[in-house]
Amino acid sequence: MATTQRIIPDGSGGLIEVDWYEDKYRPDRQEKAEQTYPLNPLLREYFSKTPNQFREPLEIADWLDLPFIELITWEQSEALYRKSVQLRGEQFDPAEFEASLEDKKRIF
Repeated sequence: MATTQRIIPDGSGGLIEVDWYEDKYRPDRQEKAEQTYPLNPLLREYFSKTPNQFREPLEIADWLDLPFIELITWEQSEALYRKSVQLRGEQFDPAEFEASLEDKKRIF
């Protein structure tokens, strides 16, 4: 029986389990914006975090230098911002943090 996942280094000394590159992930299977760029493409988990040396040759051929568009909601953007602030270890006064979010909302 064929496996659907494989183990690769995660870049920080650990290992992650990722899907094999399947037909459903190919660019020609994705919705396109203006018939050009993939729009909100279905990508395998950890796609953006996989170094090219651990990608399958077809995945590299399909996606290397191919721009794609991922649309996100304000709520998703806010969650990503909160997480990035935590990961960087930044300490904000709660009022200062909320003010910075309001600034981001104005430009979103």
